[in-house]
Amino acid sequence: MELIGLINSYRVGQGLAALEYDKELTRCARGHSRHHHEHGFFQGHVNPEGDDFVDRMARNGIASSKWGENISYGAFSPQVAFDGWLNSPPHVENMVRDCFTRIGVGCHVGVWTANFAR
Repeated sequence: MELIGLINSYRVGQGLAALEYDKELTRCARGHSRHHHEHGFFQGHVNPEGDDFVDRMARNGIASSKWGENISYGAFSPQVAFDGWLNSPPHVENMVRDCFTRIGVGCHVGVWTANFAR
């Protein structure tokens, strides 16, 4: 919840609405973070099985017309993950997209995933 708070504070500071917590997005994000750690991969948003975040969210029954994902590896606090995303234009873009209305965040042993949806 701390990372969601950081992202929402940033959004509000940019004149955008806060994102609503979504338990299904959170479940999906936690699963992806765990999968990253357990399988020792960190090559972007596609897992070793070839699934990207859209595939994972659809498989988890998450209905949306817009999806996005931020991932961070080796950040052992929400603030460190957030600060890393602030230094990456594509990650900032996800955090401030006005089409997103929902968010879920998961962490497993320093691997953070934030899933965004409409």
